[in-house]
Amino acid sequence: MILKVSAGFVLSIILLVSCSSNTGDGDLTDSTLKSTALSLDSRTQWTQAIEENVLSEDYSEVKGISSKVELSSEVLPLSQDFISKEKVYPEIKDSWHLENSKMEEKCFTLIDGFLTALENGESAESYFDAGGIYSLVIFKYDFSRLLGNTKVYWHAIGEGFFDDGYVQCPVRFFFDEKKDYNGSHADAMIIAKRTDYDWKIISVDLISQAGEENAE
Repeated sequence: MILKVSAGFVLSIILLVSCSSNTGDGDLTDSTLKSTALSLDSRTQWTQAIEENVLSEDYSEVKGISSKVELSSEVLPLSQDFISKEKVYPEIKDSWHLENSKMEEKCFTLIDGFLTALENGESAESYFDAGGIYSLVIFKYDFSRLLGNTKVYWHAIGEGFFDDGYVQCPVRFFFDEKKDYNGSHADAMIIAKRTDYDWKIISVDLISQAGEENAE
């Protein structure tokens, strides 16, 4: 059986041997200590070093940041390595992800524009296909019936489900100015379709009243 010991343990043994060998007659020399250390080192099975390059690697520069800039936690997000990392998106508890990077920009702009128009009390018909206007009327009626004049301050757009030119996308309206996913809210489901040149909403349905679910 091969005994694996640490460098600290060997150093303790060397000191012990050197002390026990010192009889006070002045015979202990540097060469004695050196030969003793070399002898112990040659007979010892050392443990394998873990990440031994950490102490010798140069960390004075980070890709994407000038060497003239003093490194700190504030400037690290500007580095190429940091920017290239995959983004992490929030997740609505027991519901859906807010990851919509796969959504076409025109589709996202359409849905975001519709929700912003609702928040600002503006007309939203232009975001809908002609056949979807009736769905908007029913949505506004349900919203008024269930939530009254509750003001929407901001919104979140969830991950869309795509199929043959259509997208089904959950959205959430928040009724508190503070951007807290645990705040009072209501959920809706939007379905949009791709046209020859653009995207249009064909339906929007209120699927939960405010406060029925929580977010994290």
